[in-house]
Amino acid sequence: MSFARAWTGFERHNRKRGNVEDEWGFGSHIDPMKIVPSWRDTSPKNDVLGGYIGDGYALCADLPSQMFLKKGATYRFLGRSKLSDLGGQDHNNFETDNSVVTLNLDAESPLRELLCNGTPSSCKYANSITLETNLECVGVECNVDTIRVVEVEGHYYEYIRPPCVEQAFYNNGKKLNQRHRWYSAVCADPSLPVASGACCLPNKHDSLQYWYDATLDGQEYDGERTTYSTAEARCAAVGKVTCDFQNIPTDHSYIFKLGYHWTDEPCKIRAKIDGLGNVATLHLPSNMEQLMVKHVDKENTNFFKAYWDGDSFPQVSSNCDGCEVYGDGDGCICDADVRKTRVFSESRLPRSVAEVTSNLYIGAIDPRTYNSTYPSVTQIPGTEISYYTVGPNIEADSIFGVIDENGRELFFKNTRETVHMQTANGDDVNHSFRSAPRFMSVIPKETASRDAHFETDAVIDHFFYHPNTAPFISYRIIQRFAMSNPTPRYVGSVAEAFRSGTYSFGGKVFGSGKYGCLNATIAATLLDREARSVILEADPAFGGLKEPLLKVIGVMRSLEFVPSDNRPVVQLHDLATQIGEMAHGSPTVFNFYMPAYKPNGPVGDADLFSPESVLLDMPKTINILNGMFSLSRYGLNNCHGGFGPSLGWHPCNAIGNFEQSAGVLTYDYTNPADYVDRLATLLTAGRLSTQSREIIAKCADAIDYVKDGLFGPIHALTLLLTAPEFHSNNLAKKSGKEREPYTPPEASGNSYKAIVYIMLAGGCDSMSTLVPHTCNGTDALYEQYRVERSIDGYEGKISRDDLLQIDAEEQACEKFGVHPSLPKIHNLYNDSDLIFFANTGVLTKPSTKENYWQNSKTALFGHDSMQREAKRVNPYDKTAQTGVLGRIADAMTADGFNFGSFSIDWHSEALVGEPGKSPATSTVSQRGTNSFNPNSPAENMLETITSLNEAVTSDSGVFAEQWSSEMLHSLEKNENLHAALSEVQTATLFPNNHLGRQLDMVSRLIATRDTRVVDRDLFFVQMGGFDTHHMGDLKDLFSSFDAAVGAFAEELKHMQVWDSVTTVQTSDFGRTLVPNTGGGTDHGWGGNYIMFGGDVKGGQVKGRYPDDLTKEGSNTLSRGRFIPTTAWDSVFTGVAEWFGVGQEKIGDVCPNSHQFADIAGYGNFAASDLFDTGVAGGRRLR
Repeated sequence: MSFARAWTGFERHNRKRGNVEDEWGFGSHIDPMKIVPSWRDTSPKNDVLGGYIGDGYALCADLPSQMFLKKGATYRFLGRSKLSDLGGQDHNNFETDNSVVTLNLDAESPLRELLCNGTPSSCKYANSITLETNLECVGVECNVDTIRVVEVEGHYYEYIRPPCVEQAFYNNGKKLNQRHRWYSAVCADPSLPVASGACCLPNKHDSLQYWYDATLDGQEYDGERTTYSTAEARCAAVGKVTCDFQNIPTDHSYIFKLGYHWTDEPCKIRAKIDGLGNVATLHLPSNMEQLMVKHVDKENTNFFKAYWDGDSFPQVSSNCDGCEVYGDGDGCICDADVRKTRVFSESRLPRSVAEVTSNLYIGAIDPRTYNSTYPSVTQIPGTEISYYTVGPNIEADSIFGVIDENGRELFFKNTRETVHMQTANGDDVNHSFRSAPRFMSVIPKETASRDAHFETDAVIDHFFYHPNTAPFISYRIIQRFAMSNPTPRYVGSVAEAFRSGTYSFGGKVFGSGKYGCLNATIAATLLDREARSVILEADPAFGGLKEPLLKVIGVMRSLEFVPSDNRPVVQLHDLATQIGEMAHGSPTVFNFYMPAYKPNGPVGDADLFSPESVLLDMPKTINILNGMFSLSRYGLNNCHGGFGPSLGWHPCNAIGNFEQSAGVLTYDYTNPADYVDRLATLLTAGRLSTQSREIIAKCADAIDYVKDGLFGPIHALTLLLTAPEFHSNNLAKKSGKEREPYTPPEASGNSYKAIVYIMLAGGCDSMSTLVPHTCNGTDALYEQYRVERSIDGYEGKISRDDLLQIDAEEQACEKFGVHPSLPKIHNLYNDSDLIFFANTGVLTKPSTKENYWQNSKTALFGHDSMQREAKRVNPYDKTAQTGVLGRIADAMTADGFNFGSFSIDWHSEALVGEPGKSPATSTVSQRGTNSFNPNSPAENMLETITSLNEAVTSDSGVFAEQWSSEMLHSLEKNENLHAALSEVQTATLFPNNHLGRQLDMVSRLIATRDTRVVDRDLFFVQMGGFDTHHMGDLKDLFSSFDAAVGAFAEELKHMQVWDSVTTVQTSDFGRTLVPNTGGGTDHGWGGNYIMFGGDVKGGQVKGRYPDDLTKEGSNTLSRGRFIPTTAWDSVFTGVAEWFGVGQEKIGDVCPNSHQFADIAGYGNFAASDLFDTGVAGGRRLR
């Protein structure tokens, strides 16, 4: 969790710009990565290798004096504005007020000459300038510790210092006051230029009237930051002193000059230690009544992991070893003393680069930047290690330089800083940890975008140089550019090119020689013998499927698409929905598909991966064919499923009429004799079989016989676009036999049942769904809830009077409250048609606070892992990559049930079974189905497409066959389903939101059950937006969810299948009971979920609602994260039994359910616990 804080502060959607993809939007989606520094977490962040983000960076306190004149200093052009963009937070007057004084460089200044880059009357301002050498100070430059904005001939540059870190703990801190002492204060390292001076009369202690007020004296520019010693010297220069002033008198025209100011009051940095040894920093001035800023006051809970020496830390069980106990025995607060020790010496020199990097954590900048400070440099024989010293010996301030395995030149300070715990009296308690660096200042005015960007760069670099990055990136690049299943040798070769930055082939060397060079990496990918060998195309496992977007773009580029004169910018509409993929339109951070996806069919049977097969579902297959047919026949517009805009009234009447299109394929249609061969070269790299070429040519000639000469080439193109060689990198070897026709199942005579799985993606704040109301006759548990949720800015607090009350038995409360935005959920509960599952979630085995981490097989608190496991319910992967609904289908198909399995809009792991054991899942758009190939110029075109995708030999390419079998099956299913759905309309008006439209489609599909000859249906739908880290989302989300569920229930009752359909709602995880400072909640664990249906034994709260919501609760982790007491395994055992899975197969459906069987406080639900009719339920309703 500490590492995840590095991603705080990002603004999701910036102000709108002229981006094509945002024509109808309200912000920029291409670059939504602006950082708001005040939102950034300021604590140290742990990395993933046992250190901190910031290890290896120089301390800001160690930067050379006047770093703004040293090599590496950067200046960024601001134009006419005096307001620093990336530095600390100055008053807005700096941008607009002409009276603001900035640093005006001396006419003789080398810095001024460099920034002007011309004559004073005609400066040539650059956007950014980085000093290549050290410069001498001139005039006012010599008087300042640092600069912020400098003026050059009426224009301004801001200074960007090099990346550096501060230590979270340091000695001899000083308190910083704002203009009034009663405002919140903060401590600061006196060696850093982070505050302005403020001076008092020297007899401040003699009379109250003198120490009340302070003045600003000696500032060289407005908003100047100095070290404490400089502030003290400037006060002394005017006969004054620094003091703990009460007030800086000013009027509003002067207020922009104020910020945080040095005082002479000592300030301790204390360590707040929780029960796990995590640490938070507390600032304590000598005036203990002083109000401190929130993130460093005594209530601070921003803990980070500390690396304790000997893994030993103060604990409440030992009375904190003399330190202070805080809260009700929550942890310890100790004073901190930072001690600095030398690491290497002449008698202990490092012998390897690894020895340096594993012992020295504090970085340094290039010692040559310090001019003559480090006059001596020594190379350690037999190594790539040098050390730089101030004097003749290796001391703590010496610097070691190395060249690491990735070719980086790195510098480290020969110092270890250790934070020792002490009592308030200064006595050691024999516990210590290494000091933790941070990029972000805890001083509010110094919380800078610059440092947030530096920290983000450091996080990215940490991943970039991680030892697993090279093979990870190489494998995925190979999957995108070459094949889906590369050999380990191939991956290793590309990974080595990534690491070394070079790749040699045929006497030519590719790459820059730098780590991560994509030139070398791509060359190694494309030129490797596995990628180039023509003979490997005969291997059935070679190659892969093409990405949908690349198919579209490939056609447009190969056939020379030219946009129309009046629409020069190409716009492809809604491709993310239509074909499942669009640039800048990834549905999640995990991309469009899973790298290790194994589909049902030939690829899965061969135990191979095919990521792109995730998008090879029925609607997307129909849509991509229709869209490319339209492009060929009408140009780029929306005719008959086209990907372009709507243009004119009658653009779709005539094939070959491109006048009303946004662009057209201009490839030369002349010489029809070799047109098919040329298309085969351009679109299939010559893989198209001779038989297929003959079929296409014959059909093209036939249509030209009855049409004009343009129709033949267009028809040839559309036919080729259905061939397996176009959609894959495989060879398709036709057997000359017809495929076995699809035979619909015979009616089984079983009564109908369906399960609908609703995923509220993002992690639903279900502690707002089900709230304690009256517990043991009191409101005590609600009061705990209210207190835990009472943080300023949190808008999700619910008044007890606003809750929709429900009764419950055998729970912590006899009355609960349902969120007021869920009235239909409330009614279903009171009608005994809905169950709540309390504190339910992904759980590997029964767990406590002491052992949950060791017991958990699933990576906790992350969207990807937790949501995936909520769908799979299979933590040990007993049947790899299968979902709980898919295993239900597998178990019951073997028993003679006829299954339908549908995911609405997107493929879902929940529905995936083992290959071949049950019917494949169909993905249906919320909008329904589209007819295939409307306005075809040939009546028998489907027969031709079938012949192009006829049965193949056993050694034919599995990816080509995956396309052919899936495509033909999709065409047939689509035709049948399209006909069936066209006859069905729902009687209920569903809300026009995403979930409403999906459940409307589920209702229509249920209505087609007789036509489809099924007795069991499985449906997956998903509603997003529940990752509510920010305020203002939850009420609208709940209202949309409630309206969709209410309409769905009403429609099922109208259809008379209410008793036969059960809906289970899940989510990634619950969210924290304690809100965050952004007005939202963060990732939790256990949550409260619902299941509803006519046969559901409703009006119950099953599971165990927590009886203590405070941190003392037996299942409460940090910030109100609850260890689940009911596992999804336990829920689905009962659901599967009701659905018809025999007891002997329950272990196959929920392979981990034995972990909870007969365990006190846990246990698995039987069908009779959850349903009125138990196992036998389900009236024969057709």
